[in-house]
Amino acid sequence: MQINLGSISLKVYVSKTAKRIGVCSQKSDEPDNHCLLWDFDDARYVNILYTLYGLQEEYKLPRIYVIESSLNHYHAYCFASRSFREVLHILSDTPEICMTYLRIGATRGYFTLRISPRADAPKFELKTIIPSRIADEMLTDDVTVNEYITSNRGRKNA
Repeated sequence: MQINLGSISLKVYVSKTAKRIGVCSQKSDEPDNHCLLWDFDDARYVNILYTLYGLQEEYKLPRIYVIESSLNHYHAYCFASRSFREVLHILSDTPEICMTYLRIGATRGYFTLRISPRADAPKFELKTIIPSRIADEMLTDDVTVNEYITSNRGRKNA
């Protein structure tokens, strides 16, 4: 629905939404530091691995965990502790990253990956851990978890 008020327009949208639980890139006790979280949609698994391995070498990153979140959709987690600017630079250097995910995270100042299951997708599955000689720079307890609302975009996410 749109209401025009002279040179100003007011638009109202109605959309189905769902509550989700997600892991946030911000370090719980140091919010200026972030871990690396990647979201890949409709990407080939082998391409993701080559990309992440290259980024790991270039940016001297610790282990990277690759998880299949649904068919041809993957998440990757790296427990490096970097500034938001560094995280944004590394994620922007990732060819097959979901651009919507990158844009929203860049706008908000942190990144969030869904960890709650969707009704239309199998449970998350750890596909691989890309090893590294560099130690993890933060613990899993250092990341924050939050609840957020998202659009279903026609999916059976309830």
